[in-house]
Formats: sequence, C-alpha cells, structure tokens
Amino acid sequence: MVLCLLFGFWLAIEAGRRAVFFQQTGLEPESPVVRQAAKTVVTSLLKPHYDRQLLATSHLPVYDLELRPGRLEEWKGILRRVTARGRSTPEDQVYLPARFRFGDESWAVDIRGRGTLAGHYREAKPSFRVKFPSDQYFRGSRVVNFIIPYEQTRIVVDTTLNAIASQYDLVTYPRDFAVVRLNGEVLGIYQEMEHFRKELAVKQRRSEGFFVSGLGEGKGGAEKVTHPGFRRALEALVACRAVCPPERAEELLDRFFDFERVAFYSALTTWFGSDHAWGADNLMLFYDPARGRFEPVPWDVGIHPLYWKPGADESPERVFETNVDLGALFLEQESFRRRRNEILWDLLHRQRAFAQEESRRQFAELRPLLDYDTEYSRKRTRRFYDGFQRTIDKNATFLLDILRSADLQIEGSAEGLRFVNRGVASLDVERARFHGPSGETFEIEVGRRVPGRFRERDGSLDLALDMPPFEPVRTEWVVRHHLGGGEVSAAAVSWEWAPSAALSPPIVPPAAAERPLVAGISRSVGSDGQPHFRFAGTVRLDESLVLLEGASVELTPGLRLLLGPDVSLVIRGDLDAIGEPERPVVVEAAVPERPFGVLAVVGKSDRRARVRCEHFHWSGGREADYEGIHFSGSFSIYDGDLEMRHSRLLGAAGEDGLNVKYGRVSIASSLFEKTASDAFDCDFCVGRLEGNTVRDTAGDGFDFSGSTLLAEGNTFLRCADKGLSIGEQSVVSLRNNEIDSGTTGIAVKDRSIADLDGNRFRRLQIGVSIYQKKPVFGSGLAEVRPAEMAEVASEWFLDPGASLLRAVVAGPEGTGGVSSPAEGELH
Repeated sequence: MVLCLLFGFWLAIEAGRRAVFFQQTGLEPESPVVRQAAKTVVTSLLKPHYDRQLLATSHLPVYDLELRPGRLEEWKGILRRVTARGRSTPEDQVYLPARFRFGDESWAVDIRGRGTLAGHYREAKPSFRVKFPSDQYFRGSRVVNFIIPYEQTRIVVDTTLNAIASQYDLVTYPRDFAVVRLNGEVLGIYQEMEHFRKELAVKQRRSEGFFVSGLGEGKGGAEKVTHPGFRRALEALVACRAVCPPERAEELLDRFFDFERVAFYSALTTWFGSDHAWGADNLMLFYDPARGRFEPVPWDVGIHPLYWKPGADESPERVFETNVDLGALFLEQESFRRRRNEILWDLLHRQRAFAQEESRRQFAELRPLLDYDTEYSRKRTRRFYDGFQRTIDKNATFLLDILRSADLQIEGSAEGLRFVNRGVASLDVERARFHGPSGETFEIEVGRRVPGRFRERDGSLDLALDMPPFEPVRTEWVVRHHLGGGEVSAAAVSWEWAPSAALSPPIVPPAAAERPLVAGISRSVGSDGQPHFRFAGTVRLDESLVLLEGASVELTPGLRLLLGPDVSLVIRGDLDAIGEPERPVVVEAAVPERPFGVLAVVGKSDRRARVRCEHFHWSGGREADYEGIHFSGSFSIYDGDLEMRHSRLLGAAGEDGLNVKYGRVSIASSLFEKTASDAFDCDFCVGRLEGNTVRDTAGDGFDFSGSTLLAEGNTFLRCADKGLSIGEQSVVSLRNNEIDSGTTGIAVKDRSIADLDGNRFRRLQIGVSIYQKKPVFGSGLAEVRPAEMAEVASEWFLDPGASLLRAVVAGPEGTGGVSSPAEGELH
C-alpha cells in the first residue's frame, strides 16, 4: 500500500512538472503528460537493473566522461535551456573541460552538445562532441561525436548505407557503437561517429581534403582553408545556391563535382526514398584536392517507403524526382538523370540482398543490448528494424517495375520521325522495316537514344531521315531497353503514319571554332570517335595547352617537345609516349635554366586514363595548378594507370619528379636523377617497381602513401633524405633493393606494413626507421629478413609504438649477427 502511494505521489509530481514545462515553453507534448510521466517513473525504477545488465552483457566499448561538479551543473543548464527553446544556438555550443577514459587510458578533452534540435539535448541522454588534444588523438580521431540512435533505424540504415557506399569508394564514416557513462551514470548506447575532418578521409586512402555542408559551411576547420581550388569550388557552390539556372547547374556539376559519385548518391537516396539526404543543411560534401571536385558523403539519409495508388493525382514516376535542392538541379540534366538510372538499376539488382543481410547482421549484434537501453521499448525497437527490411525490399520492387516499363510512340511523316517516350528509362531505337501495300519493303537504320520522361515532360527525339516512298501497311521496330538491354515488346511501341504532317528539321548547333594547332601537332578522330592528337618532329609550346576531355595523345619517336617558362601541357585522356632506343621521346625546357610547368594527365574516378611511356626522356619542369588541382610533380598522372619502361626523368624542380595519384603503376628499368625533392611520389596506388635507379635527389627516392606496392631490384644512390619512405597505411614488399649513401635507408611510418627481404644498406646514418609521423595514424610495422648493412651509423630507429619482426642481419663480412633496437618491439 505504501509503495503504491509513493508511486502515485511520484507520478503526480512528474506529471505536474511536465505540465508546467509545456505551459512555460509553449511547446506541444508529443503524448499526454501523464503517459510521459508514467514512462519516466517506470524507467527510473528499472534503470539500475538495466544498467547492470547492459554493462554485464555488452560487447561494445564503454567510455567514461567526467565533469567536475561545477561544470556538470553548467552542462545541465545548457541542456535545460536548449530543451526549453527547442533549438540550440551558438551560445549553447561551447566546449567544457572534461576527462575521457577508456580502459587504462585517459585524455583531458573538451566536450559540448552536438546537433541543433532539442532532441539531442535531453538531460537523460544527450548527444556529445568530444575534442581530443592536438597531439593525442583517440584511435586516429581528433574529434568524435556520440549520437543518440534516437530512431533505431539509424542502427541499420546508416550502417547498411555506408557499407554499400564504401564498395563504390565514397568517403564514409566508421559504423561503430559504444556505451557511454557520464560521471559514472550509464547513459546508454550511442553511435560513435568521427567528425568530418581531413583525418576521416586520410584513413580511407584519400587525399587530405575538406568537408563542407550543402550550404557551403566549412566543417572541421575547412572554413579557414585557403587552397585556391577549394575556394573557387566553394564560391561556385554558394553562388549557385543563390541563383542557379540550368546552365549554371550544369557548369557546377561538370567543373566542381565528381559526376559519377554524385550520380551514385542520387541513385542510393532514390532507392531509400530520401529527400532529407539532399537538404542543404544536411548534405555533406568532401572536396578532394587531387581531383579538384566535391563528392557527397553518405550521412543521416534515413529511409521512407515509396508507394503509389491508382487514381492518385501524381504519377508513379514522381518517385524518381524526390531529390531536392542541388539534387533536383542536377536531375534536370538528361545525361545526369540517365546515369543515375543506370546506377540505380545496378544497385537494385546487385545490392538488394546485401542490404538486407548487412542490416540483419548489424541488428543481430545489437538486438540483445538494445533491450537494456531504456531509450525505447523492445517492441518499438523491433518495429523499426522490421520496417527497414520491408522498405528496402518494397522500394526496390517498386522502382524496378517503373524502370522496366516502356511506352514509346513513333510518329512518321514524309520529312522524318518523331519519337515520344513516356517511360522513365531511355530507349535505344536501332532500326525499322516498312512494308508497303504491294509487298515492297524499306529499311532504315536509326541508332539513336530517346531520353526518358521527367517532371511530366515526355522524352522526345526528332530525326530527319529518308522515309519510304509509299505509305506503309506494316512496320517492324527494333527497340531496346537502355537499362536492361532487352528488346522492348511490340505492344509497348505504337506507330502512327501521318504523311501530311510536317516535322521541323532538327536543330544542329554550329560547330565550335577550334583553336589553331601548333606546328607539329596534328588532329584526327580515333576509332572510338574521340579526338586524337599526334605530336611529331620538334614542337614548341609558348602557352599552356589543355586538350579536350576524352582525347588521346601520341608522342611519336624522335619527338622533341619544348615547353616555355611556366608552360604546361594538360591531357584529359590517354597518353602514349613510345620512343625508340635511338629515337627517344624528349620533353624539355625551351629556355634552359627556366623551368616549364608540368606535363599532366588527368583521368576520371570512373574512367582512369591510360599512360604508356617507353624510351621517354624528361627533364625540367616543376609544379602547376589547373581547375583547382595542384600538380606537385613535373610529370603528374591523376586517376591514371602508368606503364613506364626504359625511361629517364631528370632535373625536376618541383615537389616531386613523377607523381601518380589514384592509379596503377608499373615502372621498370628507368632512371630518376637530380630532382629538387622526391624523385617519385606514389599516392593511393597499386603496382610494381622493378630494376629502376634513383640517384642524387634532394628528397626521397620513392615516397609511398596509402599504396600497395612491390619494389624489387631498385637502386637508390645519394638520396638526401630517405631511399624509400612508406607511409599512410601503405602495404609494401621491398625485395633486393640497394640503398647507398644518404640519411635513412627505409622509413616505415603511420600504420604502414613493410616486408623487407634481401635489401642492402650502405653508407647511411639510419638503416631502417619505424615511427609515427602523423597523429591520425599509429606507428609502423616491418619484417626484416637477412640483409646487408655496411657503414650504417644506426641500423635501427624505432619509436615506442613500432614493431620490428625478426631483426636478423648479415654483417659486412657476411658472418651474420643480431642487432637489437633501442626502442619499440622486437619479435
């Protein structure tokens, strides 16, 4: 009886407190205050039991945040203020000093609330942003967010969506969860998410880029960045948000966005039925300086069921138009819309089962723990998950049905044909055969694509073709579905012959005036229909030349290409520089002692350029900028695959001699000599380097970042810094290389792994160095099998976190011996 009275008294106090709160703030309660009060009371009674069970059964990491009493009251005051106001303001988002503990380690950190809406600031379970010291990152992260999975679909939606996006090489955030305690009190399960800073991209083998919102607001310090390409792209984004006619949107997408990745994100969000993902303040963008373009980052997408009822005001095709803001502007472009549909078709066929299995796996891991998180009831948790499973499947079925449908009307006259497509997907009209009243036939080849329907506008195509000299009584059309490739049934194609109707001839835009070619450069059309440029004899460029996207370039044997001071040649396609032993391809400065800019080859993220060099001699050059991309190598290849043999690079005056980013490399029997800094810098590449020679460089011989490579039988002579530098999570195998005369033979750093076998070290200050350079990474790991070390002052340098396996080396006389490092681990 006493317990019942106490329960009722507690319930009355809690209900009264909530009633006063809603009256004072003017907010509308989501449910009756008595029901809310009852839930709070019951939850408070069960919470000690739930907390014990959660800690006892959890496989998740447990993090402790600690605030001093005065700071704790200040923190609770912020939470109450935001809850009363309904939204946070800059004055609420102030950092408070705290301590973060995990296991036996602790950090002095700063914390603040995370998010704008009041739901993130509930006193019982708020969201946090934790900032770690600049020299003491937490698992490679400077800033970490702990977000309430306030809708349990976040547990499966975000994780599943990011698992799919990572397969398509988009930057994603880690899909982790943790239990958080504040001053010893268990708050519950949180989603652990690294903040949008450059470290997030670097750990995924991407350039140190910058994050911004769809509004153009910098994230993680991007607002202070002065990178010229990033500033131009950001200005274009902000300007287009104010006024963006279709032609401006097309320019924005073409110049400042990664077309393929934006189309993928549009397809993914169409499948998930999410316009929320494209909301200006929710859209997250990553700027990759190596590509000079923005790309979307999957974040807080959500999922919504797609449906249509017969007789509704809107057509079912409207689901293909749900992207808002920038997404809607890009969808206005037919080429973008077509590519979005192609990717969507592929996603729905190949990723549907994966999405369901991935969400099932993730939910199975968290389900037992969610029972003890008092944020939601067990029933509601399960309902969210089941809803996600159904929606993934039903949305896919619904979208595929619409994409498969075809409705093509063809009108004919004496002047030509008009095609009207009422379906969403494009249709390929191949040919037609007309049958006359007397048995005669007439066949025409069409070979054109009719765009799909969009925003209540039918896709159409007008063609002026030779038509039959008779009125046909029967017509056979060959039409294929652009997405499926299958032939469209005759029932979906209607034909109408109206010889008296007149069709306007198609408008052909005037050909763009071509820039006169320099003497020695000829232009033709390749077998693929793309322009082909051929350089022969002696060619001099006194102005920078940028060749058309998709163009192929041929540098012929005996070519002498002279580039004036600061002049660059930029190729946005393939390059063949194939010389002969007695007639090499030569590229050099037109004015001795005055470096030119760069020779640069730029591919695309979805279509890498192909570069082949043989008997190719390069001397001079330094660095240059083009459309927001900074080329650090006098010979730079970005998004391209390089195959180089019997070539020579001399006297590069820039940061790198040869720089390859995002590509495959195969370099053999080539010479790098007298570079002002690194001879060859390979970023985020895969490949082999065999039998090359590097000598007299002012920096590193080979510098690898985020790459997977084999380097075998190479010689490094007189490299001022390091013979080989391996960093940023590279995985390399180094066999039978010789490093002679320099500072460091081989450096393995920043969570890189190196297998060293049979390498020879001579006349060096340090043989093998293993350490951490960047706080986002840990130290390195190297396994060293028998190698020669002669006249090496210090055979090993290891920082405390380094790992060195089987450090057995042969002495200068080949008698063998063991050298133990002073620091790190020796196994």
